[in-house]
Amino acid sequence: IDCVCYGMKIRIISAYAPTEEGSGNQKDQFYKDLNDCSTLVEKRQLVICGDMNATADYCASFVGGSNCTYTNANNNGTRFADFLTSKELCISNTWFQHKKIHKDTWYSNTGHFSKTIDYISNSKWINQYITDCRVRRSYAFNNSDHRLLVCKFQTPKRKIDRNRFVKKKAKPRKFKRCKCYVCGDVFFVTCVHALLT
Repeated sequence: IDCVCYGMKIRIISAYAPTEEGSGNQKDQFYKDLNDCSTLVEKRQLVICGDMNATADYCASFVGGSNCTYTNANNNGTRFADFLTSKELCISNTWFQHKKIHKDTWYSNTGHFSKTIDYISNSKWINQYITDCRVRRSYAFNNSDHRLLVCKFQTPKRKIDRNRFVKKKAKPRKFKRCKCYVCGDVFFVTCVHALLT
């Protein structure tokens, strides 16, 4: 879906990857189709969400193409990480610290085993506007063993604000409390040399 949100052009792709038992040809074809869909011809930001059937211990704040690592990956997890690296995408699931119950997206039929196989990945630029990404357990679907993964992002409404990165807030200046030796009044200064004698 190509959409415009407050003037920001976004392409949202919903994907369902073959399971781990699927053939290599099916997986190759899936990532070829996904690569074709994610090739942007104009200035659009990319968001890919869906069931990737990929299990891996991705590092915190995973960004494809950087020094981020992953361990304990199955075949789908390795393919997914390679795709993210080629497109330089981030995994929004890894950018926020939540309890395990708010990270796992798939539960077994017995409910005793769970893991994360659904992901929301996006371009680096859009990552600065994401405020949260977690599983909403209250939205359990009756006929599904998956849980709803919700990503919130807040984009500036003005175009000039969207075209620059968010700046860190400046730290407030620390003032020293001093007492005048002549009249006894308390005053604040920013430098010790400004003390009145």
